[in-house]
Amino acid sequence: MATPAPIAVQKQPSETELAPGEMERGWRYVRVTLPDGNETFRQVLLTPEDYLNPQEGDVMPQRPFHAQANRDLGSMLTTRYANDPVITVFQDLIMNWGIPGLPNPSPDTAVVPNVRDPQKDRGEFKVQEEGTRPTLVVEVVSPQYRKEDREDKVSIYERAGIPELVLLDHREQRGQFVDEALGYRLVNGRYRPIAPDENGFILCETVDLRIGLEHGRVVLVDVMTGQRLRTHEEEQAARQAAEARAEAEAAARAEAEARLAALEDELRRLRGDAEP
Repeated sequence: MATPAPIAVQKQPSETELAPGEMERGWRYVRVTLPDGNETFRQVLLTPEDYLNPQEGDVMPQRPFHAQANRDLGSMLTTRYANDPVITVFQDLIMNWGIPGLPNPSPDTAVVPNVRDPQKDRGEFKVQEEGTRPTLVVEVVSPQYRKEDREDKVSIYERAGIPELVLLDHREQRGQFVDEALGYRLVNGRYRPIAPDENGFILCETVDLRIGLEHGRVVLVDVMTGQRLRTHEEEQAARQAAEARAEAEAAARAEAEARLAALEDELRRLRGDAEP
């Protein structure tokens, strides 16, 4: 999420700085009035309830896998829908359902159809006002909030009526890293697990993609073509490689044509020398 000016809340913050291990849980700044009447800001550690119902300005540190997965998801999906006027991809944007009592999380990635103003600078996505909601949410499981990601958010997105949900979990288990993709599809108002394929990928019918992890990296596969989606960087590298190949082929053709022309000139010279 973007981090604008800190938000004042009616809550007394801790008087001590957050410990390094606590920092991974995230924090927010709150305004505090000192005994002399002056105001300052203090860091307050986020709770699981805060994580499920964040505010603008909350700071959520991400481990390298989490950050890379979010970058790849955003890049691949944004590239896929760059010329699609119907689909908008949001990341770390608070979803305000307008449903009393239901937390409003900020999905790592949300694919939303029919957004009236995709370029609008939003602090949150007000579902009732927008008249649309995500068809697909992808969450990268945080080690600090594993229960909240794998259990609580499943219930939240089910109640919010999100057609498909994918959880990507990269964790260490018995000294080895394990990649896992979990999928859920809304059927008659209830989530049903999506069985992964033989590669552990989840078929998302809302976007015609298979989503999974390989060696700790996100992979998206187009169902119709069987091709893997590329990130923006991979697309750029592929274009540069294609241009380099085209230049090399053009240079090779020009060299071959030059050699052929030289041979023809030599043949004409030899034929001229042989004439009486």
